Amino acid sequence: MNQTILVFFVFFFILSCDDCQRSIQSLGACYRVKNVSGSPPGPWNFFNYCMDCEQGENYRECTPSINLLVNTLKNIAEQPNSCRDAYDKLNSMKNLDLENLGVSDIRPLAGFVLLTRLNLSNNSIQDLTPLYKLRNIESLTIDNNQISDLKPLASLESLNELDIENNNISDFSPVEHVPNVLGKENQTTE
Repeated sequence: MNQTILVFFVFFFILSCDDCQRSIQSLGACYRVKNVSGSPPGPWNFFNYCMDCEQGENYRECTPSINLLVNTLKNIAEQPNSCRDAYDKLNSMKNLDLENLGVSDIRPLAGFVLLTRLNLSNNSIQDLTPLYKLRNIESLTIDNNQISDLKPLASLESLNELDIENNNISDFSPVEHVPNVLGKENQTTE
């Protein structure tokens, strides 16, 4: 009896959730439930950011940088009108080129664990934390950004090519395991 009430409550809460109104036709896509503080439980991924950006720029987590990245990724996936279809296609991609976008926030990339090559050259990125779970990355290009901390890359054991030219990096110890690092000598100072 208690389980039935709980299931009904959770189902009712999900149906009434503002985040899910636009995707009610696919309840599989409607899996985020707000906690008391209003933030979603668990890690966010492209799909979560995409759903927020469909509500409009500056809605919850949809900053201008994330909106730009989300829309670019949807176009790369050739799914400009569907977050779910774009997520499914992007989630199986191995190579992604996001050069010269002007993005600073790369959090929507955090779930693409099958990526082996990623180009983020010539953007305004400062924080690489969203990349720490991309353990299949073999080649990462992050030159000409505003990066100062390479610690998130320490766990990327498959990484064998890294381009870090023209950033603000002084500590290279987190990437000592990477055989080919380009740009250690070409760092800007703040």
